Amino acid sequence: DNGWLASLEFGPRTHIFGSRPYLSSLRTFAFIDLGEGYTIDPVPGELDNQFFASAGVGLRMSLNERLSLRVSYGHGFEDVPFAETRDRLHVGLVTLMGPRP
Repeated sequence: DNGWLASLEFGPRTHIFGSRPYLSSLRTFAFIDLGEGYTIDPVPGELDNQFFASAGVGLRMSLNERLSLRVSYGHGFEDVPFAETRDRLHVGLVTLMGPRP
């Protein structure tokens, strides 16, 4: 199987706030994603290729140097087999564990 993916993200400059050692940052953005997947030997009933296109908005916030939050919402423009909706919300909390580098 093969495929490709292209993504474009754009938005204003990252906003830095707070004071040392508790600096935080906030970045808002918009994005466009395109992709296509190909099945080399599809079985009966399986698609031999599928094109995807979506656009959305999001934010990334660094709460401190060890914790960050990511939220993005995207709307797909193509029907996806077996998906109930074209809309997706992704939320992620990322932490750096262990001793400070």
